[in-house]
This record gives sequence, C-alpha cells and structure tokens, in this order.
Amino acid sequence: MKLGKGDLSGFIDRGVTITGTVEFENTLRIDGKLVGKIHSNDLLIIGEHGEVDGEIDVAVVSVTGLVKGKIYARQRLEIQKGGRVLADVVTPKLMLIDGGVLQGKCEMGTDESKD
Repeated sequence: MKLGKGDLSGFIDRGVTITGTVEFENTLRIDGKLVGKIHSNDLLIIGEHGEVDGEIDVAVVSVTGLVKGKIYARQRLEIQKGGRVLADVVTPKLMLIDGGVLQGKCEMGTDESKD
C-alpha cells in the first residue's frame, strides 16, 4: 500500500453532494458532502469543508471536516485541528490533535479483522 505518496485518485469538491457507495484506490479527498458508504484499502482525507454522513471502511482516515456515522479505520484515524467526528470508531491507532473533537464510542486494538 502506498500511503502518503500524494497519488490523489479522486476529489469531491465543495458544492458537490454524492449519495451512494464509493470505492477507490490510492487517495480520495472530500471537500464536498458524501452520504452513504466509503470503502478502500488506502487513504481517505476529509478536508476542512468536507462532510461524510454514513459508514467509512478504509485503511487510514484523516479528518479536518465533519464525519457522522461509523468509522472503521484499519490502520489509523487522524482527527486534525477543527475536525469533528460524531461517530462510533473502530481503529488500532487514534491521533487526536488539539482542537479536534471525537464524540462517540471508540474501540481500539491491534486486530485488523472486522467483527
């Protein structure tokens, strides 16, 4: 897996709303709104103006915007300054930067298998 190499394979800009299921490789950045499910073995970036309402199942999630629903981050979840996660979270690693918010149930461990 090539995380952090800057290979942006998709971008959802401000003013765009997508409803449904999204699957991607490499990196997807969301600055618009997505309602539904997201699945990937790679990196999801939710930008400052980004909003996800639904279920996220990816390797790494970096949140500067808003997430509501459920997050399954198989490697780690990063909540950046200004990021708001109002969701139940399952991840082995959690990075909560000063100014980030996590409100919901958080399960942490080293097992990468889903229940």
